[in-house]
Amino acid sequence: MYLLDTDTIIYSLKGNDKVNNNLQSHVDDPMKICVITLMKLYFGAYKSERVAGNLAKVRTIESAFEIIATLSNGRQPIH
Repeated sequence: MYLLDTDTIIYSLKGNDKVNNNLQSHVDDPMKICVITLMKLYFGAYKSERVAGNLAKVRTIESAFEIIATLSNGRQPIH
């Protein structure tokens, strides 16, 4: 499983070839993002000059990846 961080997602959205090629090489591997990463993306979208377009991108990301929640003590919830 790969846990994608905020920078990786942003670089991918900006068309960084190195990042996109690396992600493509793992297309069959499970990829997830943390709720903290998702909130950083929303924060950045709301602060951007193109709010509507960037929010649409974040919502697409949110629907495409499993979002991993965290507890206040930093531990993962037990499923």
